[in-house]
Amino acid sequence: MHFEQFLSSKNQNVQDHLDFLQRLYVAMDESDGVIGVAAIRQTQPTLIEQILIHESLGQHQDAQACYEKAIDSEVDSVDHHKGLLQSLMELGQQNKALLHATGAIAERPEWAPHIRSYMVEAAWKLGNWDKLEKCIKSEKTGRNWAVGVGELLLSAKAKNEEKFMKHLQIVRREQIGPLSAASMESGSYQRGYQHIVRLHLLTEIEECFRVLADLKTEQGGCGDGPRISPQELLKNWDRRLQVMQWSFRTQEPLLTLRRTLFNLAQQMTGHDVDHEIGHWWLWSAKIARKEGYNQTAYSSLLQAGDYNLPEVFVEKAKWFWSKGDKDQALTCLERGMSVHFPDIQALKSDTTDQSKARLKIYAQALLLFGRYSDEASSLESNSILRKYREVIDIYNDWEEGHFYLAQYYDKIMTTLFEENTAKGQTNIHCIVNLETIVMFLIMGKMQQYQDVKCYNVILPGTKQMLPQGALSEQYRPSQRRTEEKPPTEEEVEQEDALKRSFKRVSGDDMEIDAFELRDILNAVFKKEFDFDGFGVDACRSMVAMHDGDLSGKLGFDEFKTLWTDLRKWKGVFKEFDKDSSGRLSSYELRSALHASGKLIKRDF
Repeated sequence: MHFEQFLSSKNQNVQDHLDFLQRLYVAMDESDGVIGVAAIRQTQPTLIEQILIHESLGQHQDAQACYEKAIDSEVDSVDHHKGLLQSLMELGQQNKALLHATGAIAERPEWAPHIRSYMVEAAWKLGNWDKLEKCIKSEKTGRNWAVGVGELLLSAKAKNEEKFMKHLQIVRREQIGPLSAASMESGSYQRGYQHIVRLHLLTEIEECFRVLADLKTEQGGCGDGPRISPQELLKNWDRRLQVMQWSFRTQEPLLTLRRTLFNLAQQMTGHDVDHEIGHWWLWSAKIARKEGYNQTAYSSLLQAGDYNLPEVFVEKAKWFWSKGDKDQALTCLERGMSVHFPDIQALKSDTTDQSKARLKIYAQALLLFGRYSDEASSLESNSILRKYREVIDIYNDWEEGHFYLAQYYDKIMTTLFEENTAKGQTNIHCIVNLETIVMFLIMGKMQQYQDVKCYNVILPGTKQMLPQGALSEQYRPSQRRTEEKPPTEEEVEQEDALKRSFKRVSGDDMEIDAFELRDILNAVFKKEFDFDGFGVDACRSMVAMHDGDLSGKLGFDEFKTLWTDLRKWKGVFKEFDKDSSGRLSSYELRSALHASGKLIKRDF
């Protein structure tokens, strides 16, 4: 930013400074800035400038081709070999990197101090411990982060606790120095963040061998605390991943090291950790895809495929879609669902945690298929709607399924209204689920339908129709203002009875969450109406709408307001359904709303 201000304030010719500006953007991991520099460049970019563009965009295969050309044109430059090795490492081609480094050192031994550290890193990522040990012992191997990690892994593999702790302390001190220097400057968090991440990586190395390989590390670090289980270790690691910066450059070193650690621990102890290793390959593919590194994402997908995880085909479909290959994405989802989930009914009847997890994967794939079919216009609307409804049926507790179903209803209603308006028709009759309407509220979309003259919503199991407007923002029950009257003796008794029932469910804290609210409402309303009851997502919405103190739960007073609203709406329907048809006509509807204190447009 300061350099850009300097150029503009001094009336400098930007073209003369593009090389330096581009390198600044590369150092800051600003791919948009690199592309912007390339866009305004008036001259043909050099080979090195092309490499910078490819690397910033994650196009490492293209960068590899440029490095190979640069090596041919400048045979005495070791920097091009280092760049090529880094591109191969980024693509996950560790074997190829190891072979290239070995060949380069054999041809030019004086390059060993510059290149051997890449051999060390490739060796421990591959689990080639003999090669790693040979490289570490070489006098020509320089000292850097990859070499330090290699020494730690060899010490752990040999179960040499004293040597392990010695190397651990050395590598930690090596990270503290640059981190301390970065902390002395303002705005240097990003520069110091790499060293913070590396300190976390060292903690994970220590934790892994302490928990999985029974390595004693009582001299410091995490060894001072109580020993945890492998399951708790994975939970802690997952939390660490969730709070890290969401970027491939930040998270990939962590994921790579985890895979190496678990592979080594598996060799040392025989623990079956294939699922976790496959999961981290899949995570690498996901973050690479989201940053547009399609080549790297595909390499990670190939690795994840070796572990036979059912969710791999879902990520692969997303990868196809991100490349614009829509037909391949849909075909991948169809084939994956048929191969990995041949008997959904049997899976639904199985109540184990493992089956529930697999069921959610199927729901995710089905939802993705519905979304992609909608965007690609490959299915008619009724077929897409059935897909969304099937998602809810399969995994009703998944909020995302309800959200996209509501969003699709919203799209249908918008299209329907526009088409009917064009034809001069203003009456739209539609039957939707009450829970879907609740999701409409969450999305804030219902306000769009204020001008619809007669949009009918049927309460499940009652055939009673509510107006769309009654469910929009301005008609929220919690916002109604009624004149306060002293409670009668009967009302006091009813409130006491309600409070006792509420306390039986809530306990001493006198608060209920969405699940407890669902149990209360269904225990009452399912006796009066023939329907499946309120789902947990609808109850979450009710809690959110009436949760005045934002505690995430309803206290008794908040629940009482909701309860009053629900009972009053039921009474209004019964009172104004004059012909007992189970529906409210336009006139009955208007009368019911006026009786509830609502003013509506005359043309409603």
